[in-house]
Amino acid sequence: MPRDITPLYQGAYEKTCGQTCVAMAAGVSREAAIAAVGMPAGTWGADLKRGLAKLGIRTGKTRTLRHNAGAPQFGIVNINYRVNGRKVRRPGHWLLVWDGLIYDPLPPDHEWRPPGEFISGFDILDID
Repeated sequence: MPRDITPLYQGAYEKTCGQTCVAMAAGVSREAAIAAVGMPAGTWGADLKRGLAKLGIRTGKTRTLRHNAGAPQFGIVNINYRVNGRKVRRPGHWLLVWDGLIYDPLPPDHEWRPPGEFISGFDILDID
């Protein structure tokens, strides 16, 4: 049985969405996740996987996701934002998917949240 997730949020204009997803997945503080990932802001998937490994969590192979198909049941996915059907030129954003539910590390009252499309992701293999 997977454990429950406690939602955590990045600062409104911080670039710590990946580290916050790692914190939620591992059940640790954001500070501990930032230390494990080794990056204070902005991350690649390899950074997140390395941080999860340091926290004792195994991950699967990173794969491309098309049109939101194939998202993991338990994993971390990267999205690109779209406005009027066009990709917005800004960095992607990491989300945690846990037991099929999506946990967005952006604060709920964040002013900018257009729809996104999954572009890549990886499974989290240790879910308890």
